[in-house]
Amino acid sequence: MKLPGWTREPLVHFLVAGALVFAFFALRGNEVDPASRVIDVDRETQAQIALGFERMMSRPPTDAELAGLIENYVHDEVLYREAIRLGFDRDDAIVRRRLAQKIHGLEHLLDDQDLRELALDEDEADDPIDYDVDMQDLIDLVAELEGRESGETQEEA
Repeated sequence: MKLPGWTREPLVHFLVAGALVFAFFALRGNEVDPASRVIDVDRETQAQIALGFERMMSRPPTDAELAGLIENYVHDEVLYREAIRLGFDRDDAIVRRRLAQKIHGLEHLLDDQDLRELALDEDEADDPIDYDVDMQDLIDLVAELEGRESGETQEEA
């Protein structure tokens, strides 16, 4: 059986190989959670965006400015989620350094002498406060300081 001449063309080989690679990754791909595609800009987030503008500009934003700021927020959130999905947060010295700086700042909070004295006073109390701090406590504190709700993961935020 003799094949037609076009089957010997390199372009045809390239297109067939590309189609096979595409089909492989399309069938192998992970299911995307539809909820991960929703960016909820609630009233609290809008208020934080407006407050940031007001602090910088010494006046509240107009409706058009607020709409633009919210659009920028959504765009940044889309880019952030895509970067996390692609793994850009892994093996990146700058991201690693920034996260270390955040934890270092929290360590200063935990090493504060006033807090230490408060903890010593609590040890003698009837119902002492539990000062065991694990990584999730630190993550929740960072989230709270950044204005996110406690317990949200980076991908949900």
